[in-house]
Amino acid sequence: MRKRDKEMLAKAVRRGVEYLDANPDMEPRFEQWFNRVEVNYLNMANGDYCIIGQTLGSYSDLVSVDDFINWSSDKLDRWAQQRGFLVRDRQHWVKDYWTGQSKGYQEVDRLWRDDAYAYLGALWREEVTVRQLAASAPLASVVLVATDPPEAP
Repeated sequence: MRKRDKEMLAKAVRRGVEYLDANPDMEPRFEQWFNRVEVNYLNMANGDYCIIGQTLGSYSDLVSVDDFINWSSDKLDRWAQQRGFLVRDRQHWVKDYWTGQSKGYQEVDRLWRDDAYAYLGALWREEVTVRQLAASAPLASVVLVATDPPEAP
């Protein structure tokens, strides 16, 4: 996977995190969304085990959030891809015009998509793990106890 592709995926995940963090009033399940994610089962290519799937119940439940029900599936897919929730084929990632008619291109595309989902999963896994650790870490506190100075011998 090219560096440019990785940067695009990382940027998409940052937008996805921002979206989830910014919308707990719209969707209560977004409140501390990262605590609903089991990173050992995270699979961004599976609608039940991706970030949205684990947060909402399934990827298809995203349609009920934020008036997406009025969107075309293509528009929703583009929106989800821009936030690191979905990977379409590489050509759609670069430009939204390719039809993938050649079998050779389809195989290259499938391999790229598999790599992209694996990398996307690693990015989300890191984001979730950091947030879960931060949320579970006890606040450090220092307690000063006043004592009388020891008596001189």
